[in-house]
Formats: sequence, C-alpha cells, structure tokens
Amino acid sequence: MTNKTKNLKIGHVEVTNVSMNRAYGYGQYTIATQIVFEGKSETINTHLTNSQLFDMLTDLDNDTERAEYLMKNAKYIIEKVIEDYVNKGV
Repeated sequence: MTNKTKNLKIGHVEVTNVSMNRAYGYGQYTIATQIVFEGKSETINTHLTNSQLFDMLTDLDNDTERAEYLMKNAKYIIEKVIEDYVNKGV
C-alpha cells in the first residue's frame, strides 16, 4: 500500500512520499519515507511492528486519508529517521 502525501517540509528536508507496507514475517511492517535533502532524492526504510497502525491505515477509504493518518500517527518515527539520516552525514 503506497500513500502519496502532500509535500511536507521538516527543517530543510522535503518529504515527498510516505508508504507503509507489510514486511516478511508475522506482524512486521516497513515505513518507506521518500525525501529530498540537499538536492538528492533518497528513500529511508524503517522497520516496525505496529500492526494496529497498519490495520487502521487499511481501514481508511482512500489514499489521501491514509496519507494524512500515517503522517499524523507515525510523525515521530518519520521525523526520527529523517533526523538520523541528516545527522549521519555530519
């Protein structure tokens, strides 16, 4: 399941797409966050085991609702992986 988001700027990083997908293994999921940082597009994958988040996401009717729900309820996770990505180059 891919959820297109509106472009969201977090600091000087632009989030262009966020999706949550099942991973291999029971209760395993990934959040793929596509960003633009310093003119380069990157995809950052994050592993998680939050089946409740995934279940609520799949219950929503359309991609816009799913994207908004994911950005709201996984905001901390998304911001943390972006922060880690930006800081690893320092």
